[in-house]
Amino acid sequence: MTNAEAHEQKKAHIANLPDKEARTPDMPMRYFVQRASVQVELALLNKAELEPKLDYTLVNQAPPLISALRHIMAAWNDVQFDTPETQKLWIVKREEGEDARFELIAGLEAGYPGDEDVENLLAAIREGGSNPDEIQDLSDLVYACDKRIDVLEVETDITREYLKKVAELAAELGQIYAKAVVDRTKEPSVRLERDKAFTLVDNIMFEIERRTNYRYRQNDRKRAQFKFEYKSAKRKKTAAKEAVPA
Repeated sequence: MTNAEAHEQKKAHIANLPDKEARTPDMPMRYFVQRASVQVELALLNKAELEPKLDYTLVNQAPPLISALRHIMAAWNDVQFDTPETQKLWIVKREEGEDARFELIAGLEAGYPGDEDVENLLAAIREGGSNPDEIQDLSDLVYACDKRIDVLEVETDITREYLKKVAELAAELGQIYAKAVVDRTKEPSVRLERDKAFTLVDNIMFEIERRTNYRYRQNDRKRAQFKFEYKSAKRKKTAAKEAVPA
C-alpha cells in the first residue's frame, strides 16, 4: 500500500479525532515517523513476549497511520519556490531550523524547569506551526536563550557560539522563504490533519512504551530499545556526575 492509499484509507479515522485532542508534535517529524516505524516493528517481532498485556489490535493500526502521516507530511512540506535551486536550499535549511528549534526548546526546559515565563513562552511557540511561524519562533527562541545564556551554558549544551549560528540560520531562512510561491502550511486544515495523525500515532507509541517498560523492567537492554524519545540538548551537570568514577 502506498502512502497516498494509506492516507485515503485512514482519512476518516484521522478526521474523527476531536479537534481539541490534537497535539502539536514535540519532536522533529522526520525523526518521529522513523522512530515510530522502528517501534512498531520491534513490537511485532516481540509479540510472543508482549501479549496479552499489549493490545495488538492497537499496534496493527499503526503502520497504515504512519504511512498516512508520511503522506500528510509530504503535503505539509510542499513549499514551492521561484527556482529548483532555492527549493533544494530550503529543504536543507528548514531541517536545520527544525532541529535547532527543538534544541533551544529542550535547553530552556532543562535549564528553567517550572519557570513561569519560560513556560508561557514555549506555550506560545507551540501554538504556531506554519513556516513563517517557525521562522519567527526560531528568532524568539534565540532572543530568549540569549537573555539566559549564563544558566544555559552551565545546564545544557547551548553556547553563545551555537546561538549565533542559529540566529544566522533564522535570518537565512527568512530570506529564502521570501522567495516562496506556494506554501500549504498556512492552511489551518492541513496543520490540523497533521496534528491529528501525529496524535493518533503518538498515542500508540505511548502505549507500546508503557507496556514494554513494565514487561522488560528487569531487562535494561530490551527496555531501552522501546524507549521513545528525542535526544536533544543534554544537561551538562548530569553528564558530569555520570562521568565521575565510583
